[in-house]
Amino acid sequence: LVHFQVQLLQTASNPYSSHAQQREDRPFNFSHGSVGNFFFTGARIFFNSLPSAITMWSFISGIASETAVLPVVNINRSLTIGCTLNDAALTTIIGQNEISHPGRAVNKNSDEAFPNNAQIDTVFYVNEYNQTVQPALNPDIHARLAASSRVVYGMGSLFTSIVPCLIVGGMGERIAACRGEKLLLLNGYPDRETASFTAADFVHAIVKACCSNESQAFLDRMNAMTGRARVNQFVNIIVAPNNTSIPVDEAWAASMGLQIIWVASVDAGNGRVLFRDDALVDVLFAG
Repeated sequence: LVHFQVQLLQTASNPYSSHAQQREDRPFNFSHGSVGNFFFTGARIFFNSLPSAITMWSFISGIASETAVLPVVNINRSLTIGCTLNDAALTTIIGQNEISHPGRAVNKNSDEAFPNNAQIDTVFYVNEYNQTVQPALNPDIHARLAASSRVVYGMGSLFTSIVPCLIVGGMGERIAACRGEKLLLLNGYPDRETASFTAADFVHAIVKACCSNESQAFLDRMNAMTGRARVNQFVNIIVAPNNTSIPVDEAWAASMGLQIIWVASVDAGNGRVLFRDDALVDVLFAG
């Protein structure tokens, strides 16, 4: 509600702003939105601080005090993502919602496949003027990754949830420097962004994202490695729910030095397979 009111106030106070004009022909249906997202966004606007919004949300939602919730990018201005499709025209799409739920007729609550004729190729950040930008990595991430014994990717939308965290300059190099396990939690079924993806495609997308905005010296080191060694810098374990509809080529995984851990799952209906909560927790906290 706070987010909704702020958007109305911003539009009413300056009907000629780019913020207002961008929304003029793109009405947002709040009935399908997440109350948590609305609250969190409203808190950030109210406090004018992302860390403060995280602190408040962590307290209200009961997140354990020893759990650190850190934004990959800590800035206080408008920032969104765009992508290019792997088609002849290199079609560009701007906006997270437009990427994950393209087309006006798409039902946000459905799980229909990605309707474009081409898959997503690259993801990038843009500012409020739709200019491509490269935000700086939150310095707090450096120490946390250096001290971590395990990196876990997912679960979630590959190109609008996971990849945006990996394309920030410096993130890939710091993940590669972590000596512990690097687990990819494979989804139990494809979404619009990954309609025809295999487990190998997920892995390659993560490796590509981690190498997308790094220093030339780091890229030279990665390019000098074999494909297997390069993959293992970022992923060395695939955690997959039993009966996932995403193809997993175990022979390919073995050739890449990737361990596969199969986890008990539940059938959520309509072709959706989910990790069984207790079984996944056992895997994540093993050792």
